[in-house]
Amino acid sequence: MKVTVVSRSGRDILRGPLDLSDSATVADLQEAFHNRAKKFYPSRQRLTLPVAPGSKNKPVVLNTKKPLKEYFDENTRFIPNPLLLRVSCPTLNLPCLLLLPCLQLPWLWTRPCDPSGPDLRYVQPRNFTSSQCVQELCLLLDLGAYIAYYVNHPSYTPVSDLQMKIGFGFGLVCQDANFYRHILLKNLRDPNGSGGYQIPRGFLFNIVTCANYTTEIYQ
Repeated sequence: MKVTVVSRSGRDILRGPLDLSDSATVADLQEAFHNRAKKFYPSRQRLTLPVAPGSKNKPVVLNTKKPLKEYFDENTRFIPNPLLLRVSCPTLNLPCLLLLPCLQLPWLWTRPCDPSGPDLRYVQPRNFTSSQCVQELCLLLDLGAYIAYYVNHPSYTPVSDLQMKIGFGFGLVCQDANFYRHILLKNLRDPNGSGGYQIPRGFLFNIVTCANYTTEIYQ
């Protein structure tokens, strides 16, 4: 027998009908359909009979254990209703392999978050070499590219305009607080270069235990 598989709109999915034996079952039809269209796995297929135009009846779902003769005649066509398609192994595992270095080598992208980073060069004077400045600049650029990939991804869903403005304003406040905190720490240093430890006071230092990480985390 020859069986034609069509879409809900009536378009032929396969090029030409499927050739099956007269004793074939619905499961044999699913297997033959899979051989012609590899993405339709037999276990994920649900074949139905076409519904007459304007009819309110639900489509008849074919039982995989029954022979086709119970549903088949010379003019019968079958409509596949595939369930969720199975994701291929490369599609499923490749992102995990790409993200594995980020988990195994966190220093590649977490180093710029170090509180002793480049901001200390311009507020708190230290002896840094130019090579380390270039190194941290490259790390910051890599971190920005890593974040920008997800922010600019087509599937990214932006937040509301109000939420963005509130977050941006709060970030500016924390940025200014972080800058002022650096100035307070800078003023604790002796201009003559002599050592000694002084307890910072004022501003956030009177409110939280560690104003350094408070401002940097929230900014």
